Parts: sequence; structure tokens; C-alpha cells
Amino acid sequence: MASSISCSSCGKTYTLKPEYAGKKLKCKCGATIAVPAEEEETYDFADSEPASAPAKAVSSPAKAQAATAGAKAPARAAPAAFGPAPGSTSARGAVPPRRNVVAGTRSSTRGSDSDEKSMLGKIGAGIVTVLVILGIGFKVLRIVLHANRSPSATSSAAPTSNADDDIASALMAKDMMVPMSQWLTTGLDGKMLGGYSKKQAEFMYRQRWQKQLGVTEVFVSQKPMSLVVVFELPTAPAARAAIYGWQAKWHADQFKPIVRDTGGQYLIINIPLVKPD
Repeated sequence: MASSISCSSCGKTYTLKPEYAGKKLKCKCGATIAVPAEEEETYDFADSEPASAPAKAVSSPAKAQAATAGAKAPARAAPAAFGPAPGSTSARGAVPPRRNVVAGTRSSTRGSDSDEKSMLGKIGAGIVTVLVILGIGFKVLRIVLHANRSPSATSSAAPTSNADDDIASALMAKDMMVPMSQWLTTGLDGKMLGGYSKKQAEFMYRQRWQKQLGVTEVFVSQKPMSLVVVFELPTAPAARAAIYGWQAKWHADQFKPIVRDTGGQYLIINIPLVKPD
């Protein structure tokens, strides 16, 4: 193949490159130029920039294509304009493909983002670990303090007010309840405490509630018949446990709800109309 070729339309002459062998090129005038497939000796020229050195002569198109591929040429198609005029002795050095540079930048950015996320993850895990350790420490401290509390401090503590105390206080105010010691000495002689006569009520009050259970005081209504009494509870845990144990059996026999000790001052006791056997 010749080292140059002329346009059959306008007569313009172009320098050929090995990779153009057997291809159809387009002239600047718009005409198509067919390049012969066989070549004897060709040189590597650029369109508008000089080559650094003349291309090494090759003996066949296959070798020329292999040499061109080894130079890492861009994957884009060959430009329409080809080669500067003969005699140029320099060419611009090969420039790395743009997409490789961009890809490298993106890879670096992604690596930085990954490192930052990893660091944030480690910080978050450390904070969670510290919070868990603090929570466990507080629980252990509460257990130790509770275990070291003296029994005397617990037993001598005054009862706390709760919902049962509010109900009992409202009931005592509404029914104008008085201490049972006063109830036994004032009012009608025929008054009753549920199914119990005044004499039976006095025995239960003095012997069972006060002497056996240790109830501090019992409040009862001045009505002719009272179906409810209110216990004023002691502070000693043993005495309170005995009172609540008696109350559980007493209310269970009447199919009434059983009340649990919540640390209050008062306990409401239902009195049945029919005295149990």
C-alpha cells in the first residue's frame, strides 16, 4: 500500500497510517476514499499534531494492528481527518484515557466515604457499649444499696399514702366514722355491726382485732347498722402481715376481693349481714 493517497473528487493528498489499511475514509470535501488492504511500508502520522518518532515499519496489516493495540490507543473510532503533512518528526505523547482518570477519582471518593462510615460505625458502637455498661452499673448499685438497708429502718418507716387510704378517708368522712372504743360507749344500745350484736362486736374488737392481730384502731359508723369498718394499720411488718393474712381469709369466705399490702395506713374490712358459723 502507498504511503499517501489522493481524493478522486478534489485531489487532496493524505498520508496513510497502518490502521487505515482496507478501510474507507472520508475526505474533507465529503467524498469517500477507499484505502488498499495491502501495504509495503507505512509510517505513523497524526492529523494535526507531530509524532515523536516515525512508526516502525511493519510487514503486514496484522502486525501493524498489534503494534497499535499495544500502545493503549483510545477505544474511540479513528478521526475523519488523518495525519499531518509528510516530514513531521514529533508527535504529542500518549494521554491516558479520560475515563480511567475519572474512574480512579470515583474509586478514591468511594474509599473515603467507606472509611468515614466505618469510623462513624465504630463511634456509635462505642457509645452503645458505654450506655449498656452504665445501665448495668446502676442496677448493681441499686441491688447493693437495697441489700445493705437496715431492717430497723424498714420496720420503723411510716406507712405511705395510696389509693386505698384515699378511699378509706373519704368513707370515714362520709359515714362520720368514729373509733370503735367511742362507738361502744355512745349511741343506741341496739345498734349492730353487720350480723354481730354490740356485745359480739366488742369481743371481736378487743380480743381478735386488737389483742391477736395488733390493729392500731378500728373506725366504725354511728349508724344503727354498719357493714364496713376501717382498720388503722401498725407500721411493724410482722403485724401488718398477720392483719392482711386474716383479711384474706375473712374476705374469701364472703367472696369479696382480697387486698394486698401496698404500704398504706388504712384497710377497709367488709362485715357480713349473716354471722359466719
